[in-house]
Amino acid sequence: MKPTINDNTRIGKKSASGLDQIIINYDTKYSAYTYDPGYSDHLAQILKINTLFKSHPTTIKLTRIFSEQNIQNFVNLLGNESWTHMYNISNTNVKFNSFIALFRSHFNNCFPLKSLKNRCSNKKNSWITKGIKTSSKTKRHLYYLSKHFNMSPEFHLYFRKYKLILRKVVTEAKIMENSNYILK
Repeated sequence: MKPTINDNTRIGKKSASGLDQIIINYDTKYSAYTYDPGYSDHLAQILKINTLFKSHPTTIKLTRIFSEQNIQNFVNLLGNESWTHMYNISNTNVKFNSFIALFRSHFNNCFPLKSLKNRCSNKKNSWITKGIKTSSKTKRHLYYLSKHFNMSPEFHLYFRKYKLILRKVVTEAKIMENSNYILK
């Protein structure tokens, strides 16, 4: 058994300690570090263990591209095709198969199958916008300033209001995302 965190996990104005720990009992490649989330005097501990599993598997999807240019090429090919040989075929089934073969040939030439890699993404937390990320980063910076420097009471009031506004924005974003999900 060995500890993974070698840094202090609780930092106060006058003291620091490493009370919180993550302990593992087997040898593996890992990275561990502390992170200041901005809302506690305890630092979060992050432990990343290297595994053989991919977190987001990729799938390959075959698709056709129906662009305006491809559609126009297809229409032109069909328009420029000489259909006179179709009139010389008397058997309906043979005529139909001949038409389908020619149609399918032009279709496959104009709209070839393309392999697209599709990363399976987790849509969880899609409510987190760029603005929320920026505001959260600012909030963490303000928290750092409030914990590590002797700031004025006005600053602490500003920081409290900033946290309150951000909390309301995050709550509203979650509600909107949930409503959109339900309405789908």
